[in-house]
Amino acid sequence: MNKPTLLILNGCSMASGFECTEPGKQLPSDWKHSWPYKLCELFQSHGHNLSKPGQSNWSILVNTQAVVSRSLKYLPSNEIMVVIGWTEFTRSEFISDDDLYYFNAGFNQRAANGTLEEKLKQTNVQNAYKGWVEQSIDSHMSKFAWTYWNLIHFLKVYNIKYYFFNAISQPYIPKKDLLLTAYLENENFTEYWDTMFEDPNYNTIETQFEWLTKNYPNHIVGDGIGQHHWNPEALTAWTEYLAPRILDRWNSQA
Repeated sequence: MNKPTLLILNGCSMASGFECTEPGKQLPSDWKHSWPYKLCELFQSHGHNLSKPGQSNWSILVNTQAVVSRSLKYLPSNEIMVVIGWTEFTRSEFISDDDLYYFNAGFNQRAANGTLEEKLKQTNVQNAYKGWVEQSIDSHMSKFAWTYWNLIHFLKVYNIKYYFFNAISQPYIPKKDLLLTAYLENENFTEYWDTMFEDPNYNTIETQFEWLTKNYPNHIVGDGIGQHHWNPEALTAWTEYLAPRILDRWNSQA
């Protein structure tokens, strides 16, 4: 059966095997428990797992595009497939002169119980965090829609096949996109929303979190920093659920 030579895979802790070995940690041994690793084994494909615990969808976009660009230097586009489990839509990041900090539910939890690392208590990080907390949920959703739109068109330019799903949250259409400039605000920008929800290569029916909660409720591991994570058995089952759907999209895309 025809399968991709190279899989470029991305996501958050739901795709990195986080906590499979030890609670609250991402250890080298965790990667072999992740669904990207298991998928590459199943397909006998080479793989780049770019997943990182706590990262945002913008981070996923940037790193995916960078690795796709690099991979095209040594491999034809028709041998590459991108598979992404989009993370929670409100996640963001603060970039200082010398470090990167992700804002997510785990950050919220540690801030609430007073267990933030010292570097996360710095004034610049805390000021950025306060701004993030106060930001509209709709604004995060609008940012994701444009992130999705950006990536699919980048992939289509290079004729690269893809399969997307949601790891944690389902997308929705916000009431208003305040990022649009004033002279555009009365226009109805539905094209990119329609494209997202009608995209056969983007499974918006059920999230990874929902599927695992329903089918493997007793296979949870770790401390659940911000969210629950699952053990190797559950992640293997999720891989087996994904595989035929990914192959269907691989064989269906022109």
